[in-house]
Amino acid sequence: MNLLNTLLIKLSSSLGLTPNELKKATIFPLALIVIFFIGDVVWRAFGLPDVQGTIEIIKGLFATYGYPLVFLSALIEALLLVGLYVPGSVALVLSATLAGQGVLNIWLVILLITLGFLIAVIINYALGRYGWYRVLVRFGLKDALERMKLRAEKGGMKLIHLTYLNPNLASLSATSFGILHINFGKFLFHSIIAFIYWNILWGFSFYFLGDWVEEYLDYTNLVIAIVAFIFIRIVYVVVRKRFKNNKIIDPTI
Repeated sequence: MNLLNTLLIKLSSSLGLTPNELKKATIFPLALIVIFFIGDVVWRAFGLPDVQGTIEIIKGLFATYGYPLVFLSALIEALLLVGLYVPGSVALVLSATLAGQGVLNIWLVILLITLGFLIAVIINYALGRYGWYRVLVRFGLKDALERMKLRAEKGGMKLIHLTYLNPNLASLSATSFGILHINFGKFLFHSIIAFIYWNILWGFSFYFLGDWVEEYLDYTNLVIAIVAFIFIRIVYVVVRKRFKNNKIIDPTI
């Protein structure tokens, strides 16, 4: 343990960061690697299908049950508690990929995904506004909600446009806006706009690139992608900190 702490201090010092800043930059992607590893071990232990096999099963469900399943999946995965345990945008990614293969219509997919996400964030907003979210706090939401609430207080409506790229983040920010009693009309307007452009962006991305992503989606490539993300994240944190430290303050202010 002491060796790990020493390595952490040396590495963070060489990057010009504090150990806590380095931890914050890497903890989430490292946790993903651990989750993927444990999930892979459990998956293989029970003789369950591999990544490609699982994707084929899920795609088969979408192809069989079509648009109602697209809508229902989007609604469920953007709800507050569910979003904590389910990877974000699964419904959008798979249904957009199927649309690219001619199974579904991409515009109808985007419409239903947007409608499902929107209904979910309205529910999340109500959970926050009327205090019902407290029932779910015991499931590990307290810290995440506190952080998002602080961001909502500082960022205002900008937070909606930043977090709605992913339904998991959207569920937290929507609940936070409810807790803060932000005007519902404003919240709804910005939510609609944000979901429209994010879902169009992600929808058409996987409409055109879904087959390529599916072809190269396996455990090894996922780990490589996460490691790359860690590197990019650390570079971003270092550059941002150095930019702030070197920022020239106007003496007239």
